[in-house]
Amino acid sequence: MSDIPPTPATPAAETSGCSCCAPAPTSGLQIGRPQQDTGSIVATDYEVEGMTGAGCASGVTTQLKKVTGVTDVRISLTPGKASPVTVDSRSQLSLDDVREAVAKAGYSLHRS
Repeated sequence: MSDIPPTPATPAAETSGCSCCAPAPTSGLQIGRPQQDTGSIVATDYEVEGMTGAGCASGVTTQLKKVTGVTDVRISLTPGKASPVTVDSRSQLSLDDVREAVAKAGYSLHRS
């Protein structure tokens, strides 16, 4: 017997990563739709086509973080579909800047 208590399971909604760990609903997401303004940070939802794994998401994250004002990027991979991407920034981003960063990573914004 061990005195170490079992680690509680993390609910799927709190995990991040591949779509099998945390499938995210994609309905209602539109290119460049502001999600919420939390004071000085603006969270905006996008959809990116073509990502299939962590390497893809890493490349997109790296390029998006180079856009002036971006503070954080969260991606829920949905292989075979456009993946939801939430970008936090200090102010509203230019759609052209976001589109260019995604293209530099080798992907494209989904058109709804």
